[in-house]
Amino acid sequence: MMYDSLFALTFDGGVNWEFRHMPTLMVDPELDYLSASHLIVTSTWREAGASHLRILVSIDSGITWQLTYQEDTEEIGRWLGKPSTSEVGTILIGSGWGEYFRSVDGGFNWSILNDENLPYMNIIVSSTSDIFYVSCDWGTPTRLEEIYRSTDGGLSWTFVWSESAGQVRRLLRYAAFPDSSHGWFLSYAGDAVSTHDAGQTWGIDTVAFCVETAMLGLVFLDSLHGWAVRGESMIESGGLFAFGDATIGVKPAVVVPRSFSLSTYPNPFNSSVAIEYELQRAGEIELAVFNTLGQKVESLFEGNASPGRHEVTWSPSGTSGVYFVKLASGEYQQSRKILYLK
Repeated sequence: MMYDSLFALTFDGGVNWEFRHMPTLMVDPELDYLSASHLIVTSTWREAGASHLRILVSIDSGITWQLTYQEDTEEIGRWLGKPSTSEVGTILIGSGWGEYFRSVDGGFNWSILNDENLPYMNIIVSSTSDIFYVSCDWGTPTRLEEIYRSTDGGLSWTFVWSESAGQVRRLLRYAAFPDSSHGWFLSYAGDAVSTHDAGQTWGIDTVAFCVETAMLGLVFLDSLHGWAVRGESMIESGGLFAFGDATIGVKPAVVVPRSFSLSTYPNPFNSSVAIEYELQRAGEIELAVFNTLGQKVESLFEGNASPGRHEVTWSPSGTSGVYFVKLASGEYQQSRKILYLK
């Protein structure tokens, strides 16, 4: 199989990075996740007069991928935005001309919904629970940027904010909602549209570093601390900007093993499989089995484990097929694909 695209993965807070292949061409991919191992990637590119739309899902941290949506069309304006996930597992992906994609099974099946109030170039971002916000760019001088809110996982939307007539077009792009009360949409106008009461009211905050330049990302630890990435413009260079002291408000980390190994045998198996893992030091771990939909089938161990070699035997009671054994400890994890044959 020929690989065309790469993505980078870190398990130690960004100190080291591991590059992994994707089994299909992905131009300017956008990534979000339901868990450390469950990834959703979208990509759109235009070539030879056609638009190409792709959605891929991985449930083993990018070791293997499944193409869950593919479309090749000559229709202008067809695209896929960045995936947004809620705490209850709903996934929304913005598209063009009021269309957006919705999944409630981990991204393996998609419904295409339409709302005439959500026009071209909308960006959907999620906060906590199953609440989503969307910024809408109508692309005309007479109808300005708007924000809508959904409290039912994207099934319906309510208008919450609009620019005033005569204002400079803000072009809201990147957004972050660190908790259920606070949220920001960064704009090209050098400010941010923000809420601090769960979307009931909205105001304008001055943000000097994003004047007339492309914002490439925004993330918050909590309502006071976070980072933004700015691209290069004609008047200023790009850079990384921090809000507050990034070390304040971070919860102490649980002690986790810095290194561990995971193996299974026999594989394939027809009655039971031995799962062996080794830890270099004691720490909190979870060893569990997942199906191909990313659903946990059985937790084999969860708690504090001593250093050294451990072995667990799993005898499945369900249907035959492919499963994944995952060993996780904080940000560290390993997965192994196993095949159950009856």
